[in-house]
Amino acid sequence: MPTFTIKGYPAVLRLFRPPDSRFWHVRLFHAGRMYKKTTKKEVRKDAERVAKQWYVEKQILLQSAGTLEATPIFDHFAQLVFAESESRIKRGERSHRLVSDEKHIYEKNVKESFGYLSVVDINYKLLDEFVNKLTARGLASASIKRILSFISKTLKMAMRSDQLDKLPLFPTVSLKQDVRGWFTMEEYVKLRNSVRDLVYSTEPEDVKLRKVRGTKIDMEMRYFIIFMVNTFLRPSDVKPLQNKHIEVVRDRERNRYLRINTPSSKTSNTPIISMAVAVDVYRRLREYQSDKGFGHQDDFVFLPQYSDRSFALEMLRRQFNVVMEYAGMKETAAGQNRTIYSLRHTAIMLRLIKGNNVDLLTLARNARTSVEMIDRFYARHLTAEMNLEKFQSVRGR
Repeated sequence: MPTFTIKGYPAVLRLFRPPDSRFWHVRLFHAGRMYKKTTKKEVRKDAERVAKQWYVEKQILLQSAGTLEATPIFDHFAQLVFAESESRIKRGERSHRLVSDEKHIYEKNVKESFGYLSVVDINYKLLDEFVNKLTARGLASASIKRILSFISKTLKMAMRSDQLDKLPLFPTVSLKQDVRGWFTMEEYVKLRNSVRDLVYSTEPEDVKLRKVRGTKIDMEMRYFIIFMVNTFLRPSDVKPLQNKHIEVVRDRERNRYLRINTPSSKTSNTPIISMAVAVDVYRRLREYQSDKGFGHQDDFVFLPQYSDRSFALEMLRRQFNVVMEYAGMKETAAGQNRTIYSLRHTAIMLRLIKGNNVDLLTLARNARTSVEMIDRFYARHLTAEMNLEKFQSVRGR
């Protein structure tokens, strides 16, 4: 009866299928004794998952009986990482999304491969095979780097707990920096007008086009586009955004702007200051929502009829894609893809081009990013010709 080892686990742990059973079984040899269990799984891959979990449980039992030295399991230190992140959130050092993002990375991508392994058994070979597995799944290099970063963070926790002497060598993953397309001022105006044309068109093809998963594209999408380009928000910031998070400000110099305190953000939660245009579009949006029975302080700013905010954001994304297709603006002239995130790129680019001596640090802080990120991603589109007047200007004596 052939037996099989489980990749990444000691050879004393084996899978086998008895001739008289349709289920895979698992067995473990330890201190001259053999422990066996049926996985009650017919598919080998499913049986391996059961075997891994059983291996951890059996180790815990043997440890408590004093017959096996404690083995530092990756999952144990992952839980310590989550607890540490919770503490940082409570101290206000990080966004509350930190833990949920880390848990998502762990549960979806890491746990099956490393969760039940001893941290001392994780080496370059296993990590390299893991990267190849992620690549075969079609994950982008940026996603793979985030996953490896979490693994490194967990192994560092094991080092701080004196359960690991040094970190293994990690595979090198080159980060391909794909820059999303943005909209020039002329394209931005065309995009806004395209929404209006689509909403009021009576052509049968357009009527059919503007219905997205049972919801019609209406003027709210136009308000959304203008709002995003004049507030620097990320699309993810809009998902939980409620009217109570927005304050209309008029200062002594008669400047008008929105002060936006989003309940969560990818980075910091410092207030965002909008352009003056956002004040008027927000007022029109509130009136529009009020006519539909919304617009109250506790109502969401966009698509308030949906309590499932992940669905609401997905709906905004789908509607925006339809508008871009209708306007023939899914790609830039250079062939760069445009997405809903392109609205944030547009907001930052228009400040770099149209702003009068805008301080880059102030822009970065208001957009909740860094000068380095603006230079690496947002300003990659910027050329000297776009700021020709400033480029050729001469200082007065």
